[in-house]
Amino acid sequence: MRKNENNLLPVLAGIFTSLLCLAIIGGSVYFGVQYFKNRPVVEIPESVPESVDQVKAECADGQCIEGCVAKAARAVGDGIYPSAMEPGSESLLVSYKVDGNAISDPSYHSAPAKLFVYAHNNGVHHRIWDYFTGVVPLTDRPGLQEFDIYAGGESGAQFSPTDDGGWILRFNVLASTDSNYLTDALIHEYGHFITLNPTQQVPLKTGEACPQEALYECPAPDSYANQFFEKFWRSIYHEWTGTRGDPNAGYQFYLRYSDQFVTEYAASQPLEDIAESWTYFIIRPKPTGDTVADQKVLFFYQFPELVDLRYQLIYGICNYEPPTQ
Repeated sequence: MRKNENNLLPVLAGIFTSLLCLAIIGGSVYFGVQYFKNRPVVEIPESVPESVDQVKAECADGQCIEGCVAKAARAVGDGIYPSAMEPGSESLLVSYKVDGNAISDPSYHSAPAKLFVYAHNNGVHHRIWDYFTGVVPLTDRPGLQEFDIYAGGESGAQFSPTDDGGWILRFNVLASTDSNYLTDALIHEYGHFITLNPTQQVPLKTGEACPQEALYECPAPDSYANQFFEKFWRSIYHEWTGTRGDPNAGYQFYLRYSDQFVTEYAASQPLEDIAESWTYFIIRPKPTGDTVADQKVLFFYQFPELVDLRYQLIYGICNYEPPTQ
């Protein structure tokens, strides 16, 4: 995987992150997003849809979304840090309790002294959180219990399910120097919640085997992840399992099936593929091609509840304004 190079200088316009990883840290599962990929420079529009109904009428196929992402990036602004260090391994810095739209009670974790400025820059932490809550309605993020800030490592953001059916949103504060990236990362991690939350799982009794492919826990037969897997991964899954642990074999697997993935690292595993395809579903125009990669994005359009959620998220991106102080 490519290293996070965003820790010394703000990323230039037109660059954003999109490489993916799954990590198990301290017994917890984290699904993360990493980077970089070229992105076209888009002009900020003079006007945007001002209601969900207007999004449906004027931006149903995503005609407005790239301009809206650029507008939101300008509104969010950049978190600028001193050119301090190369942090190396990942360090959890601070955990906030989540109560609706608010975060509070920061709990600071043991970390190298050189990360002090990152751990205590609460303004940047709130900037990331405020954008997420400004885009994703409260009713569409049930179970979110904690918001974590970390630094270093390979990923730019992470989703972590909890043992009691909730979830944690984690963000690498070093990646906050690129406000364009916030949209990509937060939508990607939210995609993990959409596809892995308890409503998408089948509870199993002790010793009971999952009748579906156990990608994470036991996906329900009609879950988004299981339907996606059966449609797009079943025929290549055995071949992919032979590449695990071998980066070169993984890359060769991607090259053989490059027209099946929206990004290179979507080929890293099925759950990251669905999260990347979901991200394209939200923040890219509706595909007009017929590649398998296009079909993966179009997969989400068959679910009315996800199309409605897409309209809501696009509205939130288009109309985001930071809270007044």
